[in-house]
Amino acid sequence: MAFAAVRSLPKADFVSNITIDGELLPDTVNLNLLADESVRRLIEVAESVVVTDRREVFSDAAPALIQVLSFSAIAGGVRRKLVQSQMFLVMVDVKDSRRRVAIRTVLTTDVNQYASVVPEYQIFLRSIRADTL
Repeated sequence: MAFAAVRSLPKADFVSNITIDGELLPDTVNLNLLADESVRRLIEVAESVVVTDRREVFSDAAPALIQVLSFSAIAGGVRRKLVQSQMFLVMVDVKDSRRRVAIRTVLTTDVNQYASVVPEYQIFLRSIRADTL
């Protein structure tokens, strides 16, 4: 399952967007492997992909990893410098603790819009809880 939300800024050439998807996690997969795979997939469709930040956020209830990627890609027929802020959140099934799911949220925005949209993205991330999914 996937979800996408868009936010258009006045006079912006690129429409910032948030996508959300998820998957069941095998026991052998950890947050760093998920983040590495996300980088690998982006490299297949974009150029100059650089991980500018990656950090784990530890919580007993729901461990997470946040990474920020800068890259160049063609959007709307124009090559653009873009930024993705990705969060991988692991949630454990309350009925079966052996089952885990990873929720991935991704903000994609133009490098020039990043500073203005990331505060709203952070508010959105703080709102994610098991009872809101």
